[in-house]
Amino acid sequence: MVEKRLYRKMELLQDDIKEPLACNMEGAETVLVGFGSTCGVVREATQVLKGRNIGCIHLSQVWPFPAQAMKRLLKSAKKILTIENNAGAQLAGLLRRQTGIAVHGSILKFDGRPFDLDYLLDKLTGEAH
Repeated sequence: MVEKRLYRKMELLQDDIKEPLACNMEGAETVLVGFGSTCGVVREATQVLKGRNIGCIHLSQVWPFPAQAMKRLLKSAKKILTIENNAGAQLAGLLRRQTGIAVHGSILKFDGRPFDLDYLLDKLTGEAH
């Protein structure tokens, strides 16, 4: 009985899943995926690196996971990177479990401080800024 109620609840929640915010996705070969406090710096990095075909997706919620929207948004991406404020690449694992899409890498920061643009650009390009 509990399973029946749980599955019914999950079906009803599907209608309330918020669409991820996608930026610069047209022609993007590399897509940066983040959630929470990474949103601003990830969007800023895609603007700075605009000529490199980099797009970004920001998840405003991670559960229930917007699996169908993510599959649609990531279908033409050649490289997917998650940008996360944790040590375990939790978003990458969730994305793989919920969509079957493998993440090519993760940029992680877990020292208690938020990402800043120079740090992210350095990790993305390998150059000092």
